[in-house]
Amino acid sequence: MKEKRKNRISCIIPAYNEGPRIGNVLNVLQNHPLIDQIIVVNDGSTDNTEQEIKKFKKITLITYKKNKGKSYAIVQGIKASKYELLLFIDSDLIGLTQKNITNLITPVKTNKADISIALIKNVPGLWHLIGLDYICGQRVFPKKILKNLKEISKLPNLALEVYMNKIIIKEKYKIKIVQWNNVIAPFPQEKYVFIKGKKNFIKMLMQIFKTVGFFGAINQIIKMLKQKV
Repeated sequence: MKEKRKNRISCIIPAYNEGPRIGNVLNVLQNHPLIDQIIVVNDGSTDNTEQEIKKFKKITLITYKKNKGKSYAIVQGIKASKYELLLFIDSDLIGLTQKNITNLITPVKTNKADISIALIKNVPGLWHLIGLDYICGQRVFPKKILKNLKEISKLPNLALEVYMNKIIIKEKYKIKIVQWNNVIAPFPQEKYVFIKGKKNFIKMLMQIFKTVGFFGAINQIIKMLKQKV
């Protein structure tokens, strides 16, 4: 029984004001044969996100009124997860298919890699050139990677991925990059009015650099590239 649980997947989706987009993502995930549990964390949305989530069956919904950020939301999802492999998926993806999900899960489930990270269509050209988006949120990995949930819940809103990268590098985990050439994620300036979107984008970069530093980010990219399989 323990071995079966070890190779099963809990999918965690943090969501904040993604009413127009989250339904399409859940449509892909809800009947996927490799996903054993779906947890959606409604991170204080003020739109119809919660109502959209409730349209789907067999989904664990965690919801609270005040927005507390992605890192906090992810921790709530981890606490509710039953299985030893985790799949993180953003709630705003456009063009996502079941094949994308299968391709991301398979390398970890078959022990060809310790962690898999997607490379979506509309990331900066440099990421495509080097074959890695080091801050991509679409990942599959063993739950044991994220041990200190209290520390993680206090991370700046968008610093979770670089925090994870530190562990991946330290433990020399094998990384598989999976091309998602049909999938895009709207940038903040596309989802919100122009000025607010630009501010959110700059804030995102500042949070990342606050966690790891500019040169630390470069160092992460170099080391993660060496761990690709």
